Amino acid sequence: MSRFLAAMSVAVSATASALENPSTRRVQAASLLGFVVDSALLVLLAVTVFAVAGAVGVAAIGVARVASSSVFGVLAAAPLARWRADRVLVALGIARGLAATVATAAILFRSDPSWLFLVAAVMGASAAIQRPAQSTLLPALARTPEELVTANVASSTAEAVGSFAGPLMAAFFIATGAPAAAGLTLVVTQIVGVIALSDIHFEDQHDARGPTPNASGGGLALGTGIAAIRERPAIAIVIAGFGLQTLVRGLLATLAVVLSVQLIELGEAGVGLLGAAMGVGGVLGIVVGLALRRSSPNAFVVALAGWGLPIAFIGVLPLPVVAILAFALTGLSNALLDIVGFTLLQRGCRNEDRGAVFAIFEGATAVSAAIGYILAPAFVAVFGIRSALVATGAILPVAAVIIWVLLRRESPVEAVPWTMVERLRDVPAFRVLPLTGIERLVSGAVPVAFSAGAVIMEKGAAGDTFLVIEVGEVIVSDEGRVLGALGPGAGIGEIALIRGVPRTATVTALTDVTALSFDAAAVLAAVSGPAATSAASRVMDERLARSAAD
Repeated sequence: MSRFLAAMSVAVSATASALENPSTRRVQAASLLGFVVDSALLVLLAVTVFAVAGAVGVAAIGVARVASSSVFGVLAAAPLARWRADRVLVALGIARGLAATVATAAILFRSDPSWLFLVAAVMGASAAIQRPAQSTLLPALARTPEELVTANVASSTAEAVGSFAGPLMAAFFIATGAPAAAGLTLVVTQIVGVIALSDIHFEDQHDARGPTPNASGGGLALGTGIAAIRERPAIAIVIAGFGLQTLVRGLLATLAVVLSVQLIELGEAGVGLLGAAMGVGGVLGIVVGLALRRSSPNAFVVALAGWGLPIAFIGVLPLPVVAILAFALTGLSNALLDIVGFTLLQRGCRNEDRGAVFAIFEGATAVSAAIGYILAPAFVAVFGIRSALVATGAILPVAAVIIWVLLRRESPVEAVPWTMVERLRDVPAFRVLPLTGIERLVSGAVPVAFSAGAVIMEKGAAGDTFLVIEVGEVIVSDEGRVLGALGPGAGIGEIALIRGVPRTATVTALTDVTALSFDAAAVLAAVSGPAATSAASRVMDERLARSAAD
């Protein structure tokens, strides 16, 4: 118990750390409320349609949702290329609020159920674009790889809590005979979520967009994503893993209704209870995710296998308590899979490719989810609910083994090595940069080497480069007067470069030196944001003050 409480304490502190950034806090708040609306509305739609059309109707709701998601997921690169990701999220929130309004009216006035299929399609489209938008946004706000992992933990926390609170809310209103009241509550909830996104700040606003900001359509951006995936096969393997997971999730969406109503006799409200159990498991999964400073392919395949195994066990022992515990374990694995998998994808993509890759990701996973929804009624009809659960649960453990073998054969998933990011993060002028800024710098870095005694920079010369020492030591001097020595991780040359003045000191290699060289354009672009400019100026003032004192 003490270990669990300690882990929860770590979870709270790490999530709080991720939320210290006001913009990240607003994004996560809006995400939480969006998940509440989405998960609750899905339960309301499933239960309402099941009463009219049975399992086939529930499957049709799922198909409408994921068919829309598959189309708009692929097209998500277009709005992200044209508008900032936070503004795209605002538009999606408004669309989700309108969908909840239509659903409420349809339930309240007992309108034609076809309206609910339209609502499912709108919700699917919103969800498909939201993930690429948020996955583009978070690296533009996070400053370190660890902070990006923690931000993804916070996102998974939002999904887990929302996936718990939404179905629980729906179950309460269904049990009390007031589903329309649930719809009204969701409308208000979504309005608050839109307001939360009203004030997001960036170091560089271009980082909050997807590829090709001047593109008028999604074709060019989509091509960018395909090229990026071909270049890095590990990305394709991770996306394939997510595709199989959403296939199983599509199957489970229909199987859960049949399971609750017919097999374990929890009734319609039990659908919400199972969804809430999955949400609780997701919260526990956050604790596991926080133990990972970095995401690894091994953690990804373990989470993938853990997603399916509990489902199979329900078919073996179909009891209410077993089903609730199994859904909780699946929720735990779902949270871990999202934390690890999304971080791997974000770190595996270059800045300019990230939005397009996630658009392809959404399209692919939506198609696989649609296949799951379509297959579910056939699974139940042919195998029966128990065998269908066993077969569904067995898919992911088998896939996990295959994916593990494939990932071991590939190069590291990260487009920019963690060690390189950490090395630049040690440079004081770059500490406040978001990961997107650091990665942009790394992409233009050129290795250079100097022999002991070589003059690396000379006072009075033009300041057109910036160096970060990797190995060795240098002496900084001013007209023969030694000002100090610098070693690995130190940056040299930023004063002249950023302020546009000649070199203010001479730098000589004390030992053999290897370094990374950055040209003026890359550095000036990286530190153009207000926080980075302030930090760089502070560092330069401190160095000049020390030089004057010496």
